[in-house]
Amino acid sequence: MLKNVEKYNVPLLVALIVLNLLDFVTTYFCITMGGNEANPLLAYLMEAYGTIWVILYVKLVIIAVLIPFFSIASYYPELIEQHVRPGFTTFVAYLLMAVNAMYVYVVVNNLYIISILQEYQ
Repeated sequence: MLKNVEKYNVPLLVALIVLNLLDFVTTYFCITMGGNEANPLLAYLMEAYGTIWVILYVKLVIIAVLIPFFSIASYYPELIEQHVRPGFTTFVAYLLMAVNAMYVYVVVNNLYIISILQEYQ
């Protein structure tokens, strides 16, 4: 276990925002190059409402939900520790690490798909 892992919450929060932007851009390039969305719900919404708008709305909802949650835990750890439960900010740091790891995987996978699609064009 890392000690004082909650001190990484702010950099992890910034990384979450950057990774969401990279996911938006790489997903858009994948779709415009002829790739398909793997999530069936998003694929349906993209077909019904347009690719760019669905990706943008999903990213905005994710950021609107995750950023305030992680920001409160990052910027007011004493308040959270006192009123929620001791150790919650540490939990948030590990949760941020897990979410960021998932987004790193998604972005790297999107880049891989883009490289494959470029070979066929």
